[in-house]
Amino acid sequence: MGVNGTARNQDATHKGSHLKTLSKWAHGKQYSSLQSKKEEQEVQRFKKAAALRKYAKLCKAEGIESARVNVDTKTNANPEFKAKSEISSLKGSERKAAKVHGEHKGKHYQPFEKEIRLAGENERVKIVSDERRIVKQAEIKAKQVKREANRKMHMKRTKRGQPVLDNRVKDLLSKIEKNMAK
Repeated sequence: MGVNGTARNQDATHKGSHLKTLSKWAHGKQYSSLQSKKEEQEVQRFKKAAALRKYAKLCKAEGIESARVNVDTKTNANPEFKAKSEISSLKGSERKAAKVHGEHKGKHYQPFEKEIRLAGENERVKIVSDERRIVKQAEIKAKQVKREANRKMHMKRTKRGQPVLDNRVKDLLSKIEKNMAK
């Protein structure tokens, strides 16, 4: 008994009953209909595949080339399949040597080709971004130098503490020239 006079494992029984109701709903009518629908679709796929195989066999027997069925794609069009069939015709030790030296992969086989290509692309992107960064830093540096020069020019004072009039006149003239250019 707890402090309030209740059983200690009351919460445990509540949790158990909660799980039971969830499992009841998980395998209810909705679950079985969904499962039956998936099974029905799978059966339909198998039937379509079987019909397509029969059609391909019939096309091959009649000598018809169909766009729906690629007859003899494995034997004629695919060079990798040819290489594999040639290797399978070799004897044990010759077959192992051919596989080890990559003769079955074709003339231009290179291991990790995709990774090497991606690394090259990443390198090019990095070079371009570095160039952009350097250009942007140069622009920022030029603007900062210009701001610093303007600040120094405005800070110049005469002996009596008055701003130098010559600097103010130059600044106003440069602003007028910019406006006239536009």
